[in-house]
Formats: sequence, C-alpha cells, structure tokens
Amino acid sequence: MTESDIKRQICDYLNTLPSCVFTLTPRGRRGLQSSKYCQPGWPDITGFIKTTVQAIPLFIEVKKPGGAISKPQHDFILRAHLMGALAFIAENVDDVQKALSSLSHRAVRKVTS
Repeated sequence: MTESDIKRQICDYLNTLPSCVFTLTPRGRRGLQSSKYCQPGWPDITGFIKTTVQAIPLFIEVKKPGGAISKPQHDFILRAHLMGALAFIAENVDDVQKALSSLSHRAVRKVTS
C-alpha cells in the first residue's frame, strides 16, 4: 500500500465525521509545498476537529508503515502539539481513530473539571 492509498483511506474516514473539516495539503510543483510561504514540515492533512469544548486544529502527517519522518516534520508536529493542536503521525486509519479517541477523553475531562 502506498502513502497516497493511506491518505485516501484517512480522508474517507474523516469525511464520515460531522465534527471534522479538513483538507489534503497540495503537493508538487504547483502545490503548497513548493510555496515560499509554506513552513517546512507542513503535514499532509490539516483541519479542525470539534471537541465537547471547542474546535481545535488538526494536523496529520501520513507515512506508510516504517516510513521515516524528516526533522522539519518532527519539529512541526511537536510545535503544533505544544500550541494545543492535535498533531500526530499516522500510518493507517486506526492511528487516526486512536488519536481522536484520546482527544475526546481529554475534552470530557476538561468539561467536568
């Protein structure tokens, strides 16, 4: 399975979630990646996910199983996470489901505290 196949599967899954808006980041010669205004390491999928408290930024870097992450990708995911975004690396739809599940548990705790 290619990374493009995994991206399509993840996007198909995200399309089933009414609490999620997202886009697949354009790549290549005419895409965002080639723009001087795109930060290094910008992830493959970006959007927002609604929690019980608020909508938060969503950043997903997609890799095929065993695929290496670059330093700029690692740094971007870390910075976004530290700023309160849900930012992670996914090798399949299960990784996305697990990340969203952990988010909903955190959001519920925020509401009840």
